[in-house]
Amino acid sequence: MIKNMSESQELKRVLGMGSIFAVSVGLVCASSTLVSNFNGFGIAGPAFIISLIIAFGLNLLVVLSFSELATMFPQAGGIYQYTKEAFTRGKAILSTGVGTTYWGMMGFVFAAEIGAGAWALQHATGVGSLVSWILFITITCCVINLLGIQLAAWVEMLLVIFMIIVRVGFGLIAAGGATQAGKFDWGLIANFAPFGWGAVFLAIPLAFWLFVGLEFAVPLVEETIDPERNLPWGMILGILAILFINVAMGLGVVGVLDPVKDNALLVGNSPQIDVGMALLGKFGLLLMGIASFTASMGSVNVAFASIPRIAYAMAREGLWPKIFAYVHPKYKTPWAAIFLTFILFTIGPMLWNDVVYLINASAFIWLLIYLWSNFLVVKFKIDRPNQPRPFNNHILVPVFGVLLIAAVEYFTFKGAWDVIGIGIAFMCLCFIYAAIWTSFNNQKIDNIEAKATQTSE
Repeated sequence: MIKNMSESQELKRVLGMGSIFAVSVGLVCASSTLVSNFNGFGIAGPAFIISLIIAFGLNLLVVLSFSELATMFPQAGGIYQYTKEAFTRGKAILSTGVGTTYWGMMGFVFAAEIGAGAWALQHATGVGSLVSWILFITITCCVINLLGIQLAAWVEMLLVIFMIIVRVGFGLIAAGGATQAGKFDWGLIANFAPFGWGAVFLAIPLAFWLFVGLEFAVPLVEETIDPERNLPWGMILGILAILFINVAMGLGVVGVLDPVKDNALLVGNSPQIDVGMALLGKFGLLLMGIASFTASMGSVNVAFASIPRIAYAMAREGLWPKIFAYVHPKYKTPWAAIFLTFILFTIGPMLWNDVVYLINASAFIWLLIYLWSNFLVVKFKIDRPNQPRPFNNHILVPVFGVLLIAAVEYFTFKGAWDVIGIGIAFMCLCFIYAAIWTSFNNQKIDNIEAKATQTSE
């Protein structure tokens, strides 16, 4: 099978704007975002909306920057590919380090996501163990993605439709007063910042988490029809939908449950289950359990579609072991990279299951990646002003993105030395790998890049 690797390394274009929208919303409307949404309102009260607006603005700048990068360099490597294109000296180490950091960071991210889903399902059903639910989620999504990106996109579309209906519907039911916890009380909303304005900043990582990952659609650019149009607009429609969904659900709930008196219901590893029970009894518990299950499935399904493409792209260019560039000749999916990602996603939540802490640790690293992506857009505008840009932003978009992300990173994680230490140590390990691998494979990497240059010419 591996001997014929070079004959089957091409991906297939089958995804339209609807699929990109589903990927964007499906990844972000995850089980862990139910956790972060309710925890956010529990920490800041209705003022969490301010945190949401800040996070929305930040992530919109990220979407615009990634859209410009992805349409300039329409290849599956994502942030790794753009880093490689931006530099000449030391680009192999730098791009491999950045790409490996992004891929490996998903161990933290999906330890939080899969852990949140497993917690919720065990809590709601009382059946099975955390390990059994973790395995069920990862194995199911892995198999779906092994069988083709189009199947994964169809499954994602169905899950996204269900998630939107449940989340918006839950908020509307609460706002309409049709709950056993009482009618909607505008007085609770009027008490806008019951924990003070400082809580708004403390809640920003949780708000950021509600939007983070929209760029997961970017590594699918080689499989997207008319990517210059469908990729940017699919992500932009996605981020607008996500803002509406979270505001509708969150305001509905905190208009019924007092963020101060009922705070214990809103915080924790699976508050959506307790909130569902408080508002709608056993039906609410079951509904939120199903919502958590579909949310985890949707998010992990997208991750299995996107993250292996980064490993595949690096392996294709000699920056990872060659085996991870293997594409199945029938299903046109990177099987070896998907299997490797399956191991990462399965081990992570078995080792760590403090969901809120993992969200914060992941957010720290992710913000650095976003800072880097906006910096790259600025660099390309200065270094390559005449290069065609199918999706072109004004230079103030990435400049403001750099400044805003840096400010949020500083004020949010100031003094959080444990989170900062974990993030920096992890990135150092990824760059150490990059230095070792590239030093032993310099000639092979040079040959692959030379061949790619000749092909493009």
